[in-house]
Amino acid sequence: MNSLLNETYLIAPVTPTQERRPAGYALKRHICLGVLLSIILTPASVFAGACNHGLNANTAQTVKELKFNEFFKMPVGTTGLEPTEQLSLANGTRVCIAGYMVKMESPIPGQILLTPVPVVMSEHADGEADDLPVTTVTVLLTSDQQTWTVPHVTGQVALDGMLRVGRRELDEGRVSWIQLELSDPLPNSTSRETQ
Repeated sequence: MNSLLNETYLIAPVTPTQERRPAGYALKRHICLGVLLSIILTPASVFAGACNHGLNANTAQTVKELKFNEFFKMPVGTTGLEPTEQLSLANGTRVCIAGYMVKMESPIPGQILLTPVPVVMSEHADGEADDLPVTTVTVLLTSDQQTWTVPHVTGQVALDGMLRVGRRELDEGRVSWIQLELSDPLPNSTSRETQ
């Protein structure tokens, strides 16, 4: 009976050594292996933090590294997000934050957004419904670079400046709770003035 059913419906018999796998299994397996290998082969310096330079070369003052996971108390309680003691103490001081520059369709002159993970924003398609994490830092360029837009930089970047914590409405209408005011201008090769 089985052989008749297989011939009629062209069902290939499954041998005990074969397993039925969902479509795309091989591709998913290769992607998982690639991610695992990239984590294993990533230099330890990436996980150690990009801000471990200690002293700022221009001012010879100590710059403290502030990590994204030090922004809010975890787990989130019934009253919502609460800033950690580290974030509160860092308010108004010079810090270094390492993160990923948000890739935007229309970069905003004079600022960039920094997040703990790579993010691509589609402002025209998504409007106000963006995928920015709550720990997003608005990086404000120096006063002489307020008309400049910064091209997207792939990979982790480390920026230092004066940390400001509190509600701040930006020119384009976005509300930012954490801002980093750069202490030093960005090099001319990394930014350009908007026309």
